[in-house]
Amino acid sequence: AFDLAEGKAAAKDMLSENITSALVDAWKSKTKEKTAWTVDCDIHAPILVIPESCSSPDANVLVFDFGRFKFDYGKNHVAPRVEQWFDEQPHPKSEDRVIDPGS
Repeated sequence: AFDLAEGKAAAKDMLSENITSALVDAWKSKTKEKTAWTVDCDIHAPILVIPESCSSPDANVLVFDFGRFKFDYGKNHVAPRVEQWFDEQPHPKSEDRVIDPGS
């Protein structure tokens, strides 16, 4: 005779194994792919002006220009699928654009 409780347990175990297997396969495929980072850092530092005297408009000043720090690392390329998507999209002509001035 078929036991309904055993059938449910077997189905649950099989579903759990299928989900686990799918997750493991997905994880393995992700870890096989190479991950690349692109870093683009552009910092403009402040210019600090310190007057010799705050009461005289003709006072000498000390100027600190902390400059600029620019750092680029990695290749800045577009993923092939993103580039393909933009190539496939229709580009509207300027005469096709409608400007709605509102009401």
